[in-house]
Amino acid sequence: MNEAQAIKLIHQGLEIGILVAGPILLAITAGGLLTSVVQALTQVQEQTVGFVVKVAITISCIWVMGPWMLHRLADHLRGVLEAIAG
Repeated sequence: MNEAQAIKLIHQGLEIGILVAGPILLAITAGGLLTSVVQALTQVQEQTVGFVVKVAITISCIWVMGPWMLHRLADHLRGVLEAIAG
Protein backbone atom coordinates (compact mmCIF):
# COMPACT_ATOMS: atom_id res chain seq x y z
CA MET A 1 0.00 0.00 0.00
CA ASN A 2 1.40 3.36 -0.95
CA GLU A 3 0.69 6.80 0.43
CA ALA A 4 -2.02 7.65 -2.11
CA GLN A 5 -3.97 4.48 -1.30
CA ALA A 6 -3.74 5.20 2.42
CA ILE A 7 -5.04 8.73 1.95
CA LYS A 8 -7.86 7.41 -0.24
CA LEU A 9 -8.87 4.88 2.43
CA ILE A 10 -8.81 7.55 5.13
CA HIS A 11 -10.95 9.83 2.96
CA GLN A 12 -13.45 7.02 2.32
CA GLY A 13 -13.52 6.23 6.04
CA LEU A 14 -14.39 9.82 6.89
CA GLU A 15 -17.11 9.88 4.23
CA ILE A 16 -18.64 6.67 5.56
CA GLY A 17 -18.44 8.00 9.12
CA ILE A 18 -20.37 11.11 8.14
CA LEU A 19 -22.84 9.08 6.08
CA VAL A 20 -23.51 6.70 8.99
CA ALA A 21 -23.59 9.23 11.82
CA GLY A 22 -25.23 12.10 9.94
CA PRO A 23 -28.85 10.93 9.85
CA ILE A 24 -28.85 10.03 13.54
CA LEU A 25 -27.34 13.37 14.50
CA LEU A 26 -29.86 15.24 12.36
CA ALA A 27 -32.75 13.32 13.92
CA ILE A 28 -31.47 14.01 17.44
CA THR A 29 -31.02 17.69 16.63
CA ALA A 30 -34.53 17.97 15.18
CA GLY A 31 -36.03 16.14 18.16
CA GLY A 32 -34.14 18.34 20.61
CA LEU A 33 -35.26 21.49 18.82
CA LEU A 34 -38.88 20.36 18.77
CA THR A 35 -38.72 19.44 22.45
CA SER A 36 -37.22 22.82 23.30
CA VAL A 37 -39.96 24.65 21.42
CA VAL A 38 -42.68 22.64 23.17
CA GLN A 39 -41.04 23.25 26.54
CA ALA A 40 -40.79 26.96 25.85
CA LEU A 41 -44.44 27.15 24.83
CA THR A 42 -45.69 25.17 27.83
CA GLN A 43 -43.13 26.65 30.25
CA VAL A 44 -42.13 23.18 31.41
CA GLN A 45 -38.40 23.44 32.05
CA GLU A 46 -37.67 19.86 33.04
CA GLN A 47 -34.28 18.73 31.74
CA THR A 48 -35.08 15.03 31.79
CA VAL A 49 -37.81 15.45 29.17
CA GLY A 50 -35.31 16.53 26.53
CA PHE A 51 -32.89 13.79 27.54
CA VAL A 52 -35.54 11.05 27.32
CA VAL A 53 -36.66 12.26 23.89
CA LYS A 54 -33.09 12.27 22.58
CA VAL A 55 -32.39 8.79 23.94
CA ALA A 56 -35.62 7.46 22.41
CA ILE A 57 -34.77 8.99 19.04
CA THR A 58 -31.25 7.56 19.18
CA ILE A 59 -32.45 4.05 20.02
CA SER A 60 -35.14 4.09 17.34
CA CYS A 61 -32.73 5.37 14.67
CA ILE A 62 -30.16 2.71 15.53
CA TRP A 63 -32.88 0.05 15.51
CA VAL A 64 -34.16 1.11 12.09
CA MET A 65 -30.85 2.01 10.43
CA GLY A 66 -28.55 -0.36 12.33
CA PRO A 67 -28.31 -3.14 9.74
CA TRP A 68 -27.63 -0.64 6.95
CA MET A 69 -24.98 1.12 9.06
CA LEU A 70 -23.30 -2.17 9.97
CA HIS A 71 -23.27 -3.25 6.33
CA ARG A 72 -21.63 0.00 5.20
CA LEU A 73 -18.98 -0.16 7.92
CA ALA A 74 -18.26 -3.86 7.29
CA ASP A 75 -17.84 -3.22 3.55
CA HIS A 76 -15.36 -0.45 4.27
CA LEU A 77 -13.44 -2.59 6.75
CA ARG A 78 -13.29 -5.42 4.21
CA GLY A 79 -11.87 -3.00 1.64
CA VAL A 80 -9.27 -1.69 4.09
CA LEU A 81 -8.14 -5.18 5.03
CA GLU A 82 -7.90 -6.21 1.38
CA ALA A 83 -5.84 -3.09 0.62
CA ILE A 84 -3.48 -3.86 3.50
CA ALA A 85 -3.11 -7.51 2.51
CA GLY A 86 -2.72 -6.87 -1.21
